[in-house]
Amino acid sequence: MTGNWLKLHRRIMRSDVAQSDELLGLFVRLISAVNFEVRFFQSFKVEAGSMVFAWRKLPKRLYPNAKHRPSINTLRRRIEILKVMGVITTESHGSQRFSVLAIPNWKKYQSRTVSKSDTVADTVADTVADTEIRRIKKVKKRVASLSVSPLKAKATKPQWTMPEGVDPTHWQDWLTHRKAKRASNTPSAWSRIEREAAKSGLTIPAVVQICAERPWIGFEASWVASSVPSSTSDYKPFVPSTTEDPIKPKRRSV
Repeated sequence: MTGNWLKLHRRIMRSDVAQSDELLGLFVRLISAVNFEVRFFQSFKVEAGSMVFAWRKLPKRLYPNAKHRPSINTLRRRIEILKVMGVITTESHGSQRFSVLAIPNWKKYQSRTVSKSDTVADTVADTVADTEIRRIKKVKKRVASLSVSPLKAKATKPQWTMPEGVDPTHWQDWLTHRKAKRASNTPSAWSRIEREAAKSGLTIPAVVQICAERPWIGFEASWVASSVPSSTSDYKPFVPSTTEDPIKPKRRSV
């Protein structure tokens, strides 16, 4: 608005400025004190929504009829809080011995026309919602501009094909044990098993059976050299005799 009228949005009560009556009262007094149009002070242009002031005269200017005015230090502290909130700015002109206080969104607060975004986000605390909407738009634009790298396909672990003549149960038991020990079924590992099987004179089905029953992850010819005859090509597990208990000692005759 212009002239002697001021406009305040109802949402001022939910803004950061309204966290204390002192800050809210000071902000309303500042809105009332700033210029509603462009003016000049000592050839210095003072925009609408700004005012020229001196700290020593500011308490009397903002609180002309108050019985107890806040001190200069108290005003400085409260104005610093409003500056941190982003609702006002101050600029010191030390050479000319005056300062300028400005309300950045004063025109939006006092404008006759209200846009859709202002209706939604026209809070006194520096139009927080408008700022957030602009930030979200920037983030979405940035995300859209970024090139999304395609997902890498999972590397498949090498698998062995069951050779002919191998018992499926032995094969599955052996692979399960290897998986529990985190052994990789690589071509190099299988080639080594084939070489060791040839050294031992055993067939691949016999080697798989040994590894599944013991159980072993791999196979070395030296592991079975003492227990398997060199002339035997197929491995047969040891079965204890049922006719005589090897553990129970024989009774001695008297």
